[in-house]
Amino acid sequence: MPSLHTHHRLNLPQATVLEDWFSPMMRALDKVRFSDAPFKALPMATFILSICLRQWQGASSLRDYLQTLFHHDASHSLPPIARSIWADALASTTRGKVLREALHHLVTQARTDLPDRLAHVSGLGKRDVIATDATYLTESSHYPPVYPSAGGV
Repeated sequence: MPSLHTHHRLNLPQATVLEDWFSPMMRALDKVRFSDAPFKALPMATFILSICLRQWQGASSLRDYLQTLFHHDASHSLPPIARSIWADALASTTRGKVLREALHHLVTQARTDLPDRLAHVSGLGKRDVIATDATYLTESSHYPPVYPSAGGV
């Protein structure tokens, strides 16, 4: 069934690592019904790619990362995005819903395309394994680390 939403496709360079890396998310977004109309200043695919690249690059904040990218635009064809737009985008329940639906499609596709590298590990049974990026843990953690030598586990 064709997609019923009207979102902007990202114009990523063809046959690049970036296109290969982000194309599964673009395919997942194609399966979600949404419109970019409420997101005039920052289309959904651009928003998700920006968050991914910011994490990939290890930038301290998403807004700072994008402001840096705008400074590299020699033609100054892209105006900087206002802080309020970023705040609204990050707090948007609509964006959260689109992202959750796209993530569901992305995980479903990954389960069929990628090998189960943990299938041979005894004791896992049917339990899900969640992968995480350790660099993000230091950003999002609200508790100081407790090491085994200090009574931690």
